[in-house]
Amino acid sequence: MSPSTNAPRKSTFGKKKMTQVAFGSIDVNNYDLLNVNHLNSLTVANLVSNSTTSVLGRVASFVDTTGRNIHDSGLLASSLITSNSIGSSVAGHIATFADTSGVLLQDGGAAANFLPLAGGTMNGSVNMGTNNLTNVGGINGVAVSNLVSNSSTSTVNNVAVFSATSGKVIMDSGGKLSDYLALSSLGLNVGTMLSNFTSSNIQAACTNPVGSGGLLVFNSNPSLVGANLTSTLAMNSHAITSVSDMTFSGSALTGTNTMIDSDTTFGDGNYIRFGAGGRNIGVFNGGALFLAFNGDYNTTTNVYNYNGNGTASFLQIDSTGGALQYAGSGTAGSAVSVSNALSWDTTGRVTIPNTLTFGATKGIVGTQTSDSSSSGLVGEYFETDVPSGVSLTSNAITTVCQLVIGPGDFEVSASVLIFPSSTLSAITASTNTVAGSFPAGSNKGLFFQMSGLSIGSATFIPIGSRRYSLSGSTTITLSLSCTFLLTCTAGGNLHAWRRR
Repeated sequence: MSPSTNAPRKSTFGKKKMTQVAFGSIDVNNYDLLNVNHLNSLTVANLVSNSTTSVLGRVASFVDTTGRNIHDSGLLASSLITSNSIGSSVAGHIATFADTSGVLLQDGGAAANFLPLAGGTMNGSVNMGTNNLTNVGGINGVAVSNLVSNSSTSTVNNVAVFSATSGKVIMDSGGKLSDYLALSSLGLNVGTMLSNFTSSNIQAACTNPVGSGGLLVFNSNPSLVGANLTSTLAMNSHAITSVSDMTFSGSALTGTNTMIDSDTTFGDGNYIRFGAGGRNIGVFNGGALFLAFNGDYNTTTNVYNYNGNGTASFLQIDSTGGALQYAGSGTAGSAVSVSNALSWDTTGRVTIPNTLTFGATKGIVGTQTSDSSSSGLVGEYFETDVPSGVSLTSNAITTVCQLVIGPGDFEVSASVLIFPSSTLSAITASTNTVAGSFPAGSNKGLFFQMSGLSIGSATFIPIGSRRYSLSGSTTITLSLSCTFLLTCTAGGNLHAWRRR
């Protein structure tokens, strides 16, 4: 040690320690100061040292556990925060920032109130605000991919249905659960029926398994074999077939134009009455079908009756033909005369008992070919023709030819051809229903008579025509009488038309 000449020195003489000495600069040349207790009033035992360089503003930290050596920690002092500058803290609580300065902490509350990232049990609700939960794997063991949502309001106890094919979104169907039939009420074998709708499976599933009188709804055909329907049966444009008997009770069928009266059976068959006015359709008399408007058929008296609702009309069809009658009006329950009904039979013959009226330019179409009317029809034609060869006796009535016609209404025409060998002086010709005689009078126009003649050659004489209205088959005879001197022969023609 090389103290300067003006530096004070500690005196060791007399073992007396110096209490305080004012030094100038002392260069100790790498020697130690030993047994120093204080420096500038600081206890030497509490001093720390830094053996390395440091950066201004960084925080110093201890190098070891002696508490005597420090070094530069590398942390800026401006980046440090205080422990708690606004109040006391509780051990074990979470520290949170007190403001936006980033340097002040506060007691954030018990650690148990925070859900650790590693998982745990929440003790309260989490208010997400308008934020979403993302990357969620499952909720209560159910995969999130299997959950569905409902984005609209719903009514309690209404049935939920899917609103899209994704299987993720549902909506309110609008139907109450109580409106749907529980599968358990369908009876046994419901699962089999739903998987395969065959008639046998439907039969098995729809049989009432409990109680008395189990009702078999369908058989394997299938056919409806149950008792009365207790609710509406919707046919959806399908028909009811193979019905052996159908009975209605009350106004069982309703509609604007179809209502069934309470009368459901009639006579020895069934009928349906449409409307309160009594428009009937039914079967009676062992199979005949009838249609009645404002009338009924009485199977006891076998006549139609008025029902008092206005004018009545009837149509009857059976195995022998049919009849159609417009009956006018009458007192309820009184008989309707059907003697003048339009009718037809199995041969196709139609009988019109009254006037057949056509329009001014309408009528019955005539034949368009060279055929003839069949027997019994209007236009039927009869004819007999004898060209010659009938020998005459002067002034005697001789039969020239005959024609069998009838019954019916006919127009008959006749003509004669005379071949004299000498002069004819008188001729009489006519038709009659009695052979060998002339009718009295002019025979309704079919009569020829002339005398004072002088005819010596063949002569043709058209006699005329007349109506014959016959009730049965009748022979019409053409007769001729001539006055002559020598000999005479004749021929003749008879023909008849059925006029109606």
